[in-house]
Amino acid sequence: EKFVLLFVGQHIWEKNLSFLLEALASVRHLSFQMYFVGTGYAERELRRMADKLLLSERVRFIGALTDRNELERYYASADLFLFTFFI
Repeated sequence: EKFVLLFVGQHIWEKNLSFLLEALASVRHLSFQMYFVGTGYAERELRRMADKLLLSERVRFIGALTDRNELERYYASADLFLFTFFI
C-alpha cells in the first residue's frame, strides 16, 4: 500500500517545492504517491524537475480544484499533508 502525500497551494518558487521534490527523490525507493493540487507559474518547471528526478510515476500534478468535495477527498485520502516555504 502506498503512503499518500499531499500539497495544496500555489505552485510558485516561494513555496520551495523544488526542495520537496529533491527530498522525495531521496526516498523514491519507498512506496508513496505525491499529489500537488493547485496551479502556479512554476508548475511547468516543477513537472520537468519531477521527470528529471525520476519521480514521474510517483508525483501527480492535479491542477486547481473548484469542487470542494473533490478537494476534501484528497485531504481525506492523504496520510501526510506537506507545506513547504522559504523563511
